[in-house]
Amino acid sequence: MDFRLNHVDEQFYKTTIKDFLPEDIIDVHTHVWLDDFRCKKKEEPARTVSWPSMVAKDNSIEDHITSYQIMFPGKKVMPLIFSNLSPGDDLEKGNEYISRCAKEHQFPSLMYVQPNMPVDELERKVITGGFVGIKVYLDFAPKYIPQNEIRIYDFLTREHLEVADRNGWIVMLHIPRNDRLKDPVNIAQMMEIDERYKNTKVIIAHVGRAYCNEDVGDAFLHLRKTQRIYFDISANCNDWVFKELLKNIDHKRILFGS
Repeated sequence: MDFRLNHVDEQFYKTTIKDFLPEDIIDVHTHVWLDDFRCKKKEEPARTVSWPSMVAKDNSIEDHITSYQIMFPGKKVMPLIFSNLSPGDDLEKGNEYISRCAKEHQFPSLMYVQPNMPVDELERKVITGGFVGIKVYLDFAPKYIPQNEIRIYDFLTREHLEVADRNGWIVMLHIPRNDRLKDPVNIAQMMEIDERYKNTKVIIAHVGRAYCNEDVGDAFLHLRKTQRIYFDISANCNDWVFKELLKNIDHKRILFGS
């Protein structure tokens, strides 16, 4: 990892940030992967945004740990790790790497899953791999579904939710559709998941991808009624969205993610 802090960064951290932060930090949204797991030639156009791929070619566990030493010197950070994969990539190798890294460093981890994975296979691999839950992603929805018509249940099936609920697993959910958090279909299905699967810890990633004020709409008028789903703030830098989140959702269900 070739990244260096300058003097201004170091001084700002020491004078403004260091004492504000707790000594122990849990980071619930972190991707760890190697470029070797990636398909070099994608056959189908991605149904997702492309900017994350510009951040880094890969993020090994060594680079990941080093990043905490740079960002949070003097703090102890415990990450929840999972891979960063798309259709055509080697999920088996990606998940094996995560499982191995998690055991070596004693980090909790999630297994990347496809919606067509049989339930018995899913349960067996999560348990034997030492994972604490699953990571699902919209690009694994059936190929015939256009990007903005993908629904949560197209890539997070009810069968997978049931096994997650039975085992008390974490489910990391990156919601679909162009209207993001305010999309009425997304809202309805998040509310249904909250009501039906009472033992599953479902985390809505990136505050439901509400990166801009316009992405919120009236979502919190409905989501404030939820009792169980969590929200992480990873990759989201919108302070207004955070304020709305804190106004409407119990702070115990709001999680830090880098």
